[in-house]
Amino acid sequence: NVPHKLVVGPDKVLYVTNGRYLSSYNGDTDTVVEAAYDMGPGWIITDARVAGSLLIISASNTGSTYRLSNYSTGIRICFWNTSEPGLGEVYELPDGHISSLFVDENTGIYAFTSKPGDTQRLRRFEDGKWKILKEWQETLYGRIPQPNSVAYYRGLIAWLPGDSAGGFC
Repeated sequence: NVPHKLVVGPDKVLYVTNGRYLSSYNGDTDTVVEAAYDMGPGWIITDARVAGSLLIISASNTGSTYRLSNYSTGIRICFWNTSEPGLGEVYELPDGHISSLFVDENTGIYAFTSKPGDTQRLRRFEDGKWKILKEWQETLYGRIPQPNSVAYYRGLIAWLPGDSAGGFC
């Protein structure tokens, strides 16, 4: 019951989100590493995106349940140089859940987060901090989007709410 998202890293290795781990496949050497990156116990990786020479990884803390429906204790966004060990540069936020990241080479790195309850947020990484750009109530405008439901269109970030119906979400 965890997301499985594929992303080709800046090192041209294929990464797969798999619970607390990023698994990797290097096609040049035909090598699979089940735990190329380990977010740690209680964390579920929700998205991974490339930004320059880094892999940006988001995760929600679920405690011992490992179920995204039980999030509430914080999120992490990590800037990882794939050639170095460890988590990379880690940013922890008090929001309860992070669903997706979005990277635009001209305007920056964005994160969709939510607080326990009804508050949904769009954040942007600026000056070393995750600033809130927009806040809305889930009951009015829907949940934060899934990773495959965000795009940059005509100078704006566009997304479908995470609770919208249809097979395209």
